[in-house]
Amino acid sequence: LRGGFSAKGEVSLSSAQICGQLDCTDGSFENENGHALNAQRAEVKGDVFLRGGFTAKGEVSLAGAQIGGELECIGGSFENEKEKALNAQGAEVKGSVFLSGGFTAKGEVSLSGAQISGQLSCTGGSFESEKEKALNAQGTQMSAFYWRDLKAVSGEINLAGARTGGLSDDAASWDMANRLYLDGFEYSSIHGPLDAPMRLEWLAKAC
Repeated sequence: LRGGFSAKGEVSLSSAQICGQLDCTDGSFENENGHALNAQRAEVKGDVFLRGGFTAKGEVSLAGAQIGGELECIGGSFENEKEKALNAQGAEVKGSVFLSGGFTAKGEVSLSGAQISGQLSCTGGSFESEKEKALNAQGTQMSAFYWRDLKAVSGEINLAGARTGGLSDDAASWDMANRLYLDGFEYSSIHGPLDAPMRLEWLAKAC
């Protein structure tokens, strides 16, 4: 579903079993009143590519999906301003998740309860939501979390109960968020600012 593919109306791969990749690079999906791309509970043995000139107007759902490789959304555009733009609640990703390098979301990005064997990188991404949550990673497990060099953030960032190995961040990216939820957020190491005043301000911003 790539290279100029265009759909107006829901594309449904719900509960599909795909032995290779799901490649939607440069594809266009439009269904503003529902799912633009519905791959709920799909099992993809390889990678999922929603990258490059990929655009979606309407929810992209990977809720409960099992992905054997990476979920790569580098440069992808996701728009569903009043609801979820990208929904990967409860997804299991054996590789890394890249919401980076020009990734833009207008609407909630939900990774709540997801298990990511690799990293979650949001470096250079934009997360904006008219509703409360811009990024919901409540209870998400990942090997590393990158939250730095963000282009735009509007809304809440929820990391309550999330667990990561390394945390790589910068103060400016946290400062853009309207509100932070960090209760129960666990990390084993920090690769970012280590000065106490910045970290105290970071914690003070949290609810």
